[in-house]
Amino acid sequence: MHEVLRLLPAELTQIRAQTARACATVEQILGRYAEARAMLHSEWKRAEGVDAHSAAVLLVALVAGESVEREHGQDRVAEAIAAAREVGDPMLLATALSTATLRHFDLVNVLPSDNIHES
Repeated sequence: MHEVLRLLPAELTQIRAQTARACATVEQILGRYAEARAMLHSEWKRAEGVDAHSAAVLLVALVAGESVEREHGQDRVAEAIAAAREVGDPMLLATALSTATLRHFDLVNVLPSDNIHES
């Protein structure tokens, strides 16, 4: 699958995001968390500013992966929630919000009080 990602043109951001997320999942299953994190981060930076939805998907996947492995080096939970809100994807937002909960994140600092019903 990694070879597929290398062969995909940069313009195919949605397909690249889906492929990177699938490859990262395989890496995580194999216990290669650093590789998964690096792949998601690289693709997120590539998609950022080009395709907001793909960038949000990759950012939420990156944050979720960090939560599972208890890695909190770059705390991007608030950024992931904001990105999911911005693209208007309710499933992506639910994933970002659940990640915040997994990380024992202080939701009061992340969620404006008028949007607390989303969680």
